[in-house]
Amino acid sequence: AKKRPAVVKYQEVSSAIQEAAYSAMSGQATSADALAALQTKLEGLTKG
Repeated sequence: AKKRPAVVKYQEVSSAIQEAAYSAMSGQATSADALAALQTKLEGLTKG
């Protein structure tokens, strides 16, 4: 079995996921919009 990759900015990634999930579940955004925004945030966090 392989180990999961380490996430250097764990807190920021976790917060971004929570915000996207809450946004979709509360109706503030569609699921598609919340996921698109999350993807953008995560790409920004993971770029060196």
